[in-house]
Amino acid sequence: RLLKTSRVRRIYFNWKKTVLITADIALGVYLFFAITAFNKLDDKGRICTKVNITMADSKPNGFIDNQEIKTRLEKQGLYPLGKTISQIKIRQIEDCLMSSPFVRSAECYITQNGQANISFSQLMPVVRVKAINGNDYYIDDKCSIMPNSHYTSDLIIATGYITPWFAKNYLAYMVQY
Repeated sequence: RLLKTSRVRRIYFNWKKTVLITADIALGVYLFFAITAFNKLDDKGRICTKVNITMADSKPNGFIDNQEIKTRLEKQGLYPLGKTISQIKIRQIEDCLMSSPFVRSAECYITQNGQANISFSQLMPVVRVKAINGNDYYIDDKCSIMPNSHYTSDLIIATGYITPWFAKNYLAYMVQY
Protein backbone atom coordinates (compact mmCIF):
# COMPACT_ATOMS: atom_id res chain seq x y z
CA ARG A 1 0.00 0.00 0.00
CA LEU A 2 2.84 2.39 0.74
CA LEU A 3 4.39 1.63 -2.63
CA LYS A 4 1.14 2.38 -4.40
CA THR A 5 0.73 5.76 -2.63
CA SER A 6 4.24 6.86 -3.47
CA ARG A 7 3.78 5.92 -7.13
CA VAL A 8 0.54 7.91 -7.31
CA ARG A 9 2.30 10.91 -5.79
CA ARG A 10 5.06 10.73 -8.41
CA ILE A 11 2.56 10.51 -11.24
CA TYR A 12 0.56 13.41 -9.79
CA PHE A 13 3.74 15.47 -9.33
CA ASN A 14 4.94 14.76 -12.90
CA TRP A 15 1.53 15.70 -14.31
CA LYS A 16 1.53 18.95 -12.31
CA LYS A 17 5.06 19.76 -13.46
CA THR A 18 4.13 19.10 -17.11
CA VAL A 19 1.09 21.39 -16.87
CA LEU A 20 3.18 24.19 -15.34
CA ILE A 21 5.89 23.92 -18.02
CA THR A 22 3.29 23.90 -20.80
CA ALA A 23 1.56 26.95 -19.29
CA ASP A 24 4.89 28.79 -19.03
CA ILE A 25 5.72 28.05 -22.67
CA ALA A 26 2.25 29.17 -23.81
CA LEU A 27 2.57 32.38 -21.78
CA GLY A 28 6.01 33.07 -23.25
CA VAL A 29 4.76 32.58 -26.82
CA TYR A 30 1.78 34.86 -26.14
CA LEU A 31 4.00 37.59 -24.68
CA PHE A 32 6.36 37.37 -27.63
CA PHE A 33 3.52 37.88 -30.10
CA ALA A 34 1.91 40.56 -27.95
CA ILE A 35 5.12 42.59 -27.91
CA THR A 36 6.09 42.14 -31.55
CA ALA A 37 3.03 41.53 -33.73
CA PHE A 38 0.15 43.08 -31.85
CA ASN A 39 1.96 46.26 -30.80
CA LYS A 40 2.59 47.69 -34.28
CA LEU A 41 0.78 50.86 -35.24
CA ASP A 42 -1.06 51.12 -38.52
CA ASP A 43 1.32 53.35 -40.49
CA LYS A 44 -0.52 53.01 -43.79
CA GLY A 45 -3.26 55.49 -42.97
CA ARG A 46 -1.46 57.94 -40.69
CA ILE A 47 -0.21 61.15 -42.27
CA CYS A 48 2.58 63.38 -41.03
CA THR A 49 0.80 66.47 -39.73
CA LYS A 50 3.72 68.54 -38.46
CA VAL A 51 7.46 68.82 -38.94
CA ASN A 52 9.59 70.17 -36.11
CA ILE A 53 13.05 71.29 -37.19
CA THR A 54 15.34 72.21 -34.33
CA MET A 55 18.92 73.36 -34.32
CA ALA A 56 20.77 71.82 -31.40
CA ASP A 57 23.19 74.72 -31.15
CA SER A 58 21.75 78.07 -32.11
CA LYS A 59 25.00 79.94 -32.49
CA PRO A 60 24.88 83.19 -34.45
CA ASN A 61 27.86 82.55 -36.75
CA GLY A 62 26.45 79.44 -38.42
CA PHE A 63 25.77 79.03 -42.12
CA ILE A 64 22.58 76.98 -42.01
CA ASP A 65 19.16 77.54 -40.52
CA ASN A 66 15.79 75.79 -40.32
CA GLN A 67 14.55 77.26 -43.59
CA GLU A 68 17.67 76.03 -45.38
CA ILE A 69 17.04 72.51 -44.04
CA LYS A 70 13.41 72.62 -45.20
CA THR A 71 14.42 73.85 -48.66
CA ARG A 72 17.09 71.16 -49.01
CA LEU A 73 14.63 68.39 -48.06
CA GLU A 74 11.91 69.73 -50.38
CA LYS A 75 14.39 69.86 -53.26
CA GLN A 76 15.27 66.20 -52.68
CA GLY A 77 11.60 65.20 -52.28
CA LEU A 78 12.20 64.10 -48.69
CA TYR A 79 10.22 66.71 -46.75
CA PRO A 80 7.80 64.59 -44.70
CA LEU A 81 4.83 66.96 -44.26
CA GLY A 82 1.67 65.48 -45.82
CA LYS A 83 3.20 62.08 -46.53
CA THR A 84 2.04 58.88 -44.93
CA ILE A 85 4.28 57.55 -42.17
CA SER A 86 5.24 54.52 -44.26
CA GLN A 87 6.46 56.81 -47.09
CA ILE A 88 8.82 58.83 -44.89
CA LYS A 89 12.42 57.71 -45.29
CA ILE A 90 14.08 58.70 -42.03
CA ARG A 91 17.52 57.37 -42.93
CA GLN A 92 17.53 59.21 -46.28
CA ILE A 93 16.58 62.46 -44.54
CA GLU A 94 19.52 62.09 -42.15
CA ASP A 95 21.89 61.19 -45.01
CA CYS A 96 20.69 64.19 -47.05
CA LEU A 97 21.40 66.55 -44.15
CA MET A 98 24.76 64.98 -43.39
CA SER A 99 25.84 65.52 -47.00
CA SER A 100 25.83 69.26 -46.33
CA PRO A 101 29.30 70.61 -45.52
CA PHE A 102 27.73 72.78 -42.80
CA VAL A 103 25.99 70.04 -40.76
CA ARG A 104 27.85 68.20 -38.01
CA SER A 105 25.11 65.74 -36.99
CA ALA A 106 21.48 65.08 -37.88
CA GLU A 107 18.73 62.99 -36.33
CA CYS A 108 15.20 62.34 -37.56
CA TYR A 109 12.37 60.38 -35.94
CA ILE A 110 8.58 60.06 -36.07
CA THR A 111 6.45 60.37 -32.94
CA GLN A 112 3.36 58.32 -32.09
CA ASN A 113 1.05 61.19 -33.01
CA GLY A 114 2.45 61.53 -36.54
CA GLN A 115 4.91 64.38 -36.14
CA ALA A 116 8.35 64.30 -37.75
CA ASN A 117 11.16 65.69 -35.62
CA ILE A 118 14.40 66.72 -37.29
CA SER A 119 17.27 67.84 -35.10
CA PHE A 120 20.69 68.92 -36.35
CA SER A 121 23.84 70.62 -35.19
CA GLN A 122 26.05 72.71 -37.39
CA LEU A 123 29.73 73.12 -37.92
CA MET A 124 30.93 76.48 -36.71
CA PRO A 125 33.47 78.47 -38.75
CA VAL A 126 36.33 80.02 -36.80
CA VAL A 127 38.33 81.73 -39.56
CA ARG A 128 37.87 82.71 -43.20
CA VAL A 129 40.80 82.16 -45.53
CA LYS A 130 41.20 84.34 -48.64
CA ALA A 131 44.47 83.23 -50.14
CA ILE A 132 46.38 85.07 -52.84
CA ASN A 133 46.03 82.09 -55.19
CA GLY A 134 42.23 82.65 -55.23
CA ASN A 135 41.16 80.07 -52.63
CA ASP A 136 38.27 81.30 -50.50
CA TYR A 137 37.02 79.00 -47.74
CA TYR A 138 36.34 78.69 -44.04
CA ILE A 139 37.99 76.56 -41.36
CA ASP A 140 35.54 75.12 -38.81
CA ASP A 141 35.94 74.39 -35.12
CA LYS A 142 37.08 70.83 -35.90
CA CYS A 143 39.92 72.10 -38.13
CA SER A 144 38.24 71.03 -41.38
CA ILE A 145 37.73 73.06 -44.52
CA MET A 146 34.23 74.38 -45.17
CA PRO A 147 33.35 75.76 -48.59
CA ASN A 148 32.44 79.39 -49.05
CA SER A 149 28.71 80.02 -48.89
CA HIS A 150 26.29 82.80 -49.65
CA TYR A 151 26.26 83.69 -45.94
CA THR A 152 28.79 86.04 -44.46
CA SER A 153 30.06 85.69 -40.97
CA ASP A 154 31.76 88.05 -38.57
CA LEU A 155 35.09 86.23 -38.37
CA ILE A 156 38.79 86.83 -38.61
CA ILE A 157 39.95 86.85 -42.24
CA ALA A 158 43.36 85.39 -43.01
CA THR A 159 44.98 86.47 -46.27
CA GLY A 160 48.28 85.81 -47.94
CA TYR A 161 50.11 82.72 -49.16
CA ILE A 162 47.99 80.18 -47.26
CA THR A 163 47.67 76.59 -48.42
CA PRO A 164 44.78 74.39 -47.23
CA TRP A 165 47.28 72.16 -45.41
CA PHE A 166 48.73 75.13 -43.51
CA ALA A 167 45.26 76.45 -42.72
CA LYS A 168 44.09 73.12 -41.25
CA ASN A 169 47.26 72.24 -39.36
CA TYR A 170 48.45 75.61 -38.04
CA LEU A 171 46.09 78.50 -38.67
CA ALA A 172 43.00 76.82 -37.21
CA TYR A 173 44.74 76.01 -33.93
CA MET A 174 46.18 79.50 -33.67
CA VAL A 175 42.73 81.07 -34.18
CA GLN A 176 41.12 78.79 -31.62
CA TYR A 177 43.83 79.70 -29.12
